[in-house]
Amino acid sequence: MPRRLLYVGDFLGATISVVDVDAGALDRTIEMGTVDVDGIAVPMQVDSFYASPDGRVMYASRFPLGGPLAEIQGAEPVSGDVIALDTATDEILWTIPIDGKPNHISLSKDGSRVFVPIRDKLHVEVYDVASQALVGKINCGWGPHGTKLSANGRHLYVGNIFQHTLAVLDVEEMRLAKAIPLGEAVRPFAVTADETVAYVQLSRLHGFVVVDLEAERKAMTVHLPELPLGTPVENTYGYTVNHGMALRKAEHELWVAGTAGGYVCVYELPSLKLAKTIEVGREPAYVAMDAREQLCFVSNRMEDTVSILDVESRTEVARVPVGRYPSRIRLVEV
Repeated sequence: MPRRLLYVGDFLGATISVVDVDAGALDRTIEMGTVDVDGIAVPMQVDSFYASPDGRVMYASRFPLGGPLAEIQGAEPVSGDVIALDTATDEILWTIPIDGKPNHISLSKDGSRVFVPIRDKLHVEVYDVASQALVGKINCGWGPHGTKLSANGRHLYVGNIFQHTLAVLDVEEMRLAKAIPLGEAVRPFAVTADETVAYVQLSRLHGFVVVDLEAERKAMTVHLPELPLGTPVENTYGYTVNHGMALRKAEHELWVAGTAGGYVCVYELPSLKLAKTIEVGREPAYVAMDAREQLCFVSNRMEDTVSILDVESRTEVARVPVGRYPSRIRLVEV
């Protein structure tokens, strides 16, 4: 029977925590090592993951811990990389150096290409997995951060955090199809299978917007439950009030992280009625579900844990300690 393993990027720990989901416990920790930056050994932090279709390889984007914010300070660019990890041995099979700061990668449906948004540039780079060769660059706007492939594999959606747009890339023709202005840095988002609607979190919004993808405009704004007076909200560079959402396959529910509030909200669709608010750990930072949608996983970055939620009962069933400041997560069955 396949093992369900949750890969957790410990953003400030320069490690990957691997959680055995069925045991509800930390299985192992993978050290990411260091890279030389101006003669200093700087730890490498993992930004995002994507698993191969067969689950044998986990791809991850990385960059040096605490590197210069080149995109806003005009400093020297941060150089990161994309690695391929063998999920059976934890061996790094190959490394692709990236000129810039790689963010949330995606994989083509057949697993042959990896899409790498370069946060301090204006494009997504496309690499062939078999040869690790660069096969193209697609302009998308300044600050490509999150990416998500459409259900049919034709389009790559890219959230830009500096140009404040949701870009839609045609990955067959390798071109920008359209860019929808949203007026704020785009954070996690979800897109319906028919590509008519996107649910988008924005940096300074305590909630999310519903985007009409055909009309290319915001259709409405949904506010999460009000935060208690005095709740601390990150307002320095990198700010984001809420970070993480998952759209269920039947598209009847949207699970949304309320990062500042320490909870996950379940919204019924299409009514957008708030059905349940589930308390999790401090500052939930990402949301993901298993393939059968039995469990939902939430990284709690300020208490170094991952919450495991039962989807049917909408309750937390376990909380697992992981590495320092967990952020992106990805489930794989091996």
